[in-house]
Amino acid sequence: MSSRFQHLEALFWLGRPASMFGKTPPVLAGYLVGSPDWRPLNLVLITVLAVCMQLIVSSLNDVYDAPKDGLTAPYLPIPSGLLTRRQAAVAPLAAGMVLVLTLVALGEDANTFLLIGITACLGVGIGGIYGETKSSPWSPLLASTGSVGAVLWGWILSERVEEDLLFLVLVAMVLHGVFMNLINQLRDIEKDPEAGNYTVGARRGWRATLALASSARLLECVSLVFLAASLHAPARGGAVIFPLVALAYGVYIAVSLDPSYRPGRLGSESTLGPFRLSTLLAEIALLFVISPGVAVAVGIPMWSWYHLLRPIYDLRIVQGGLLRNVVNRA
Repeated sequence: MSSRFQHLEALFWLGRPASMFGKTPPVLAGYLVGSPDWRPLNLVLITVLAVCMQLIVSSLNDVYDAPKDGLTAPYLPIPSGLLTRRQAAVAPLAAGMVLVLTLVALGEDANTFLLIGITACLGVGIGGIYGETKSSPWSPLLASTGSVGAVLWGWILSERVEEDLLFLVLVAMVLHGVFMNLINQLRDIEKDPEAGNYTVGARRGWRATLALASSARLLECVSLVFLAASLHAPARGGAVIFPLVALAYGVYIAVSLDPSYRPGRLGSESTLGPFRLSTLLAEIALLFVISPGVAVAVGIPMWSWYHLLRPIYDLRIVQGGLLRNVVNRA
C-alpha cells in the first residue's frame, strides 16, 4: 500500500466512520416532527447532512484533543503519528464542504442558513468550553449539546410545526447526550486524571457513574413514551423496551465490578458494549416513535454498518495494523 493510500486511510478512520450515522436519528427526528408531510428526497439529503455533522464532530474532536489523546488513546491517528494535526484538519473541512453543498441542494433560504450558522457557532463555542471543563460535574450537560444541536438543525430545515413535540425530542436528546458522555468517561477512567481530566467517572468510580448514566437512560425512555402518547400512538412507546433490556444487561455485567475498577480504555470495551448497544437502540427507538418506517429504513443500515466497520477499525487503528504497515514500509 502506498504512503498516499495509508494517509487517506488514516483520514478515513479519523472520523470514526463506524459511528458516522450517530447524528442521523436526532437530525431526522427534528425534521420529522417539524415536517409531518415530508418527502423521501429530503430525508436522503437530511441524512447526508447528518453524516457530515457526525464526521465533522468526530474529526474536530480528535484534532482538538490530540495532546491529551497522547496519554489516553495513543493509538489514534494523530497521537500515533499517522497524521499531523494540520493534515487531519482536511477531514472536517471536506465534510463541511459537502454539508454546505447539501444545504444548497435542499434549497434553503438565507434565514435558514443564518440560523444554522448561528447554532453551528454556538455548538463550536460550547464544544470548546466542554474541552476545558471536563472536570466539572456539569460537563455531561455541555456534551449533550451535540445531540440537542442535531435535533435543532433538523427542526430548522423543516416546516417548523408541532413545537410541543420538538420540546419532548429535545428533552430526550439532553438525557441521551448525558448518558453517552458518562459512559465515555468510564472508557477513559484510568487515563483521564493523567491528562488533567478529573471527570465524574474518574472521581466517583464505576458504580456511581453507572447509576447516574442509567438514571439518564431511564428518564430518556420515559420522555419517549410521552412523545409516543403526544403523537396519539402510545403503542410505539413500547420500543423503549429494547434499549432498557440492553441497559439492564450492561448493569448486570458491571454490578460485580469493584468500585475502584480501572480496566483502561481498551479493557473497558467489552464491559461497555451493552451500554453502547443501548444507545444505538435508544436512537432507533426515537425514530420508531415518530415514524416506524423511517426507523426501519435507517436502523438496519446503522446496525449493519457499525458491525461491519467496528472490527476493521479495531484491527487497523486500535490494534495498530495501519501503523505497523507504515513502519514496515519505512
